[in-house]
Amino acid sequence: MPSDQLALLQQHQHQQFHHELREENLILRQRLAKLQVNMDNTRRLLDEERKINRELRCEKVDVASSRNELELFFLECVDEVKREISKRLDKQQLKQKYSSRSTKAVTATSGQADLQDDDSQRRIKAKQFQGIDKQRVIELLMENDQVLLFLYEKLFPQTSLQSNTKPLSRLASARVIPLQVVQT
Repeated sequence: MPSDQLALLQQHQHQQFHHELREENLILRQRLAKLQVNMDNTRRLLDEERKINRELRCEKVDVASSRNELELFFLECVDEVKREISKRLDKQQLKQKYSSRSTKAVTATSGQADLQDDDSQRRIKAKQFQGIDKQRVIELLMENDQVLLFLYEKLFPQTSLQSNTKPLSRLASARVIPLQVVQT
């Protein structure tokens, strides 16, 4: 009988081993299922973060684009006022020429000075802007509906007209009230 007992013992050990293997297999499957759920959640979160990142990049490009548009428009306004200043200086120079010609003869050196004056007029500096010139730049800016709309959206972001469109592209649906510059 010892061989029967040995066989039973071996059979019992074998069954116990298989039972432990099944339990371990079940635990591993549960762990694997949890890991798959965690991986799915992580993938979903990663996809959401990527989507948010793309949206933020697009928004950053939109903001930079609208800022660049405003900067370019501002520079156009400044250039327009510089042309006005240059015309004003040309008129003043002509008046001075005609008044000096009536009293003096024009020399060759004064002709060279006139050419230098023309070059300097083309390069109008900020310090040559008078108060009225600065007001003119502001007037030109405020005459543009896109600038007003952009300022409105920056000042009152909660009440922006359409939150899903670019700031400067909302012009068609905007109702802008023109501002008047008061002279002091």
